[in-house]
Amino acid sequence: MKTGNRTGTWYVETDPPFRIVRWDSSGGERAVLIGTARMKYWQMNDEGGEKALEALGLTRRGHRMP
Repeated sequence: MKTGNRTGTWYVETDPPFRIVRWDSSGGERAVLIGTARMKYWQMNDEGGEKALEALGLTRRGHRMP
């Protein structure tokens, strides 16, 4: 993909669920998929849902601005 002077390349699995497994950009950004977890995200919006974040090695972000 090209936008202005920047280009980006996305690498996608050939079989479902067609996850993006890597991307590179001409701006030097690069990301590689290092793991996945199939979770029922719609059940994680209540108190205690942050345990799923911890299991993924993530932390809870602050409150959003209105």
